[in-house]
Amino acid sequence: MEGKKEDIAVLVKLDKKGIDIDSVLCPNCTNVGESVDHCLVSCSNAALIWNKVLRWWNINCNSSSIDDLFALSPLGSNTQCKIIWEGITWITVYYIWKNRNAKVFGKKILSIDATLQEIQIRGFEWMKVRYNKVFFEWAHWVNDPMSMLNPEPP
Repeated sequence: MEGKKEDIAVLVKLDKKGIDIDSVLCPNCTNVGESVDHCLVSCSNAALIWNKVLRWWNINCNSSSIDDLFALSPLGSNTQCKIIWEGITWITVYYIWKNRNAKVFGKKILSIDATLQEIQIRGFEWMKVRYNKVFFEWAHWVNDPMSMLNPEPP
């Protein structure tokens, strides 16, 4: 995600570009300047969402970097799993950013549980389209997504 990170318009970057903003503090926690890694990973709201997503995938990780989360490989070198994890990571980033913008613009913010559910739904829909010849069951996806992935032969 390294190159794409530069495109995310967090408050600290907007301020450095000379855009007049009231505050560079994170709109969710108002504790620190809003950087990409803070906004998408280490802010309390983002961290709670990542905690739920990582538990859903049975991944034990404590990262404060979006690059580290993208680099995770739940089943080692399994290419299919890497692609699916990257998709889940993008979907998670989207919903964290969407919640952040809802807060900034005074819209309704999804709860942490509702956010996880949206991530699961969008991930399932994306997988069904991407792997349309493979049968996926919702119950397996929600309870143990890695059980649906067959490791590649050595």
